[in-house]
Amino acid sequence: MNVAIFFVFMCVVVGVAMGVYRFDQKRQEHRQMLRRQVIGRRAPSALTEDATQNNGVELGNKFEESEYSRLNKQATAYKKAGDMASAVAVLQQAKALCGSEYADTRLAKFLQAAGLFDEAMLEIQWLLDHSQSWAQALFGHQPASVIECQLAGWRARVHTDAALICKRAKRANLQSEHEQLYDRYIDISKRLRPVSDADMKAKHAAWESARQQGPKAMAAFHQKYRGSQSR
Repeated sequence: MNVAIFFVFMCVVVGVAMGVYRFDQKRQEHRQMLRRQVIGRRAPSALTEDATQNNGVELGNKFEESEYSRLNKQATAYKKAGDMASAVAVLQQAKALCGSEYADTRLAKFLQAAGLFDEAMLEIQWLLDHSQSWAQALFGHQPASVIECQLAGWRARVHTDAALICKRAKRANLQSEHEQLYDRYIDISKRLRPVSDADMKAKHAAWESARQQGPKAMAAFHQKYRGSQSR
């Protein structure tokens, strides 16, 4: 009798344990699904020097096509159809999504292709005027040398594309000016790169040390790097 009761008791315990396990599995699956949905709706951003090689944005979102990406594809379709006015209008919408952090020379190129050279040059100047905001938004949490290195690299990219626009428009004098500015900023970027890399390694080492020491050390770490960014 006791053996039978014990057997029944163990069956109940195992059943409860299996139910808890299944519930936990379902909860984990639900969390993962929500995470995918949130990541899939994340706003687009103009990112690293590598990302700017792909029209200034990172398009690696495999969960949901971003509005920015959709508008760029739509602009390409309009251009292929010969409707440059619509292509430019769509790219202006894409720019509006990013605000002052917009970092893409494609609109300037489309403006020139539409016969609007002056407007294209105004767009180039806008990108240069807002380049500091872009660098601060993307790299403001990094050492100052990283910000300056990325900023110089982006300005070099803008000037080389401006030179291309001028070449297409047969504006040799302006083309030469932008080529010289490209050389200037790419040189700054190259000279800053070793300093930038060293500062990043030092920051990582400091973070690792602070992590091992505990909350007070981490607080001091964050205070130090916030202070260095504000100077």
